[in-house]
Amino acid sequence: MINDDLAIRMNYHGGSVRQDRMIRDKLWSLKTAMRASYHRATAVLSDGREFNCLMNPSKLNLDIDYKEISIPFEDVCLNKERKGKTSEGIEPIDMKCGDIFTWKETDTDWLVYVQRVDELAYFRAGCYKCNVDVEFGEYTQRGHVMGPSVRNIDWRPSENFYWNNINYDAILLLPKTDEVLEYLKRFGKLKINGKQWEVQARNMFTEGVIEIAIKEDFTNTYADAQIIPEPEPAPLPEEVCIIGPTEVDCADMYKYSIQNAPTNGTWEVNNKLARIVEVKPGTAYVGVTSMKSGKFVLKYTYGEYSTELEITIRSI
Repeated sequence: MINDDLAIRMNYHGGSVRQDRMIRDKLWSLKTAMRASYHRATAVLSDGREFNCLMNPSKLNLDIDYKEISIPFEDVCLNKERKGKTSEGIEPIDMKCGDIFTWKETDTDWLVYVQRVDELAYFRAGCYKCNVDVEFGEYTQRGHVMGPSVRNIDWRPSENFYWNNINYDAILLLPKTDEVLEYLKRFGKLKINGKQWEVQARNMFTEGVIEIAIKEDFTNTYADAQIIPEPEPAPLPEEVCIIGPTEVDCADMYKYSIQNAPTNGTWEVNNKLARIVEVKPGTAYVGVTSMKSGKFVLKYTYGEYSTELEITIRSI
């Protein structure tokens, strides 16, 4: 009976292996601290789930805000409906290097940098405060930048005047995503808070995080102002359609009309196999110019909306 009671107690504290009991005790200490510690925090993951954690200070200066997060490998989600027993609501948290989470109480974003793999009881890692918005291609990504480290201006003399080269440099930390790997290669361009930078080198061998060395680059405000992306026209409601034949003969003309839409829109075809011969309100006369089989698309656009009809040309 005594041995049975002892076995029950040991299993409750982690089992018969001493290290397992130590792991259980450390996890218990973390969960106790998450209820009472001054450094208790709420981590909001990218999928919106919220969990208790600890945010312990580590390093702070003008360039770096670096802290250590301690969070269980699995716990009860704070913003999900509670179940009967606490143990029934426990789910994996799955935090890893490269994740960006929000510290709810301070409304700040943090990048998980390096995990302490020697900590077996819970997930413990260093994390950097995200202090910049990085724009590249059509993407925008939160990240952390350190620098610039340059303290002097690089002046160049000439006969009658002096000029200086742009010489700021910095280290950028970003999650290692497919978009980052594709766009931010050597000599790739990016913008940080609206300013232009160029990729010089990158360290891709870190887990989940990519470290990029960047330097200041020239900003052409006039060229940027001319690049205004045109929004793609939104589709018309499903009941709007083009009425007319979907199969036509070579060197012939056909009539098409728009149904359930304003009649002052524009008509166009997508290739040289056909052309718009005449346009009347809500109606277009399309001439087939091709002398062999093929396909073309007739498109009707009104404001932000458009609808299309694929038309097949029959062979002679």
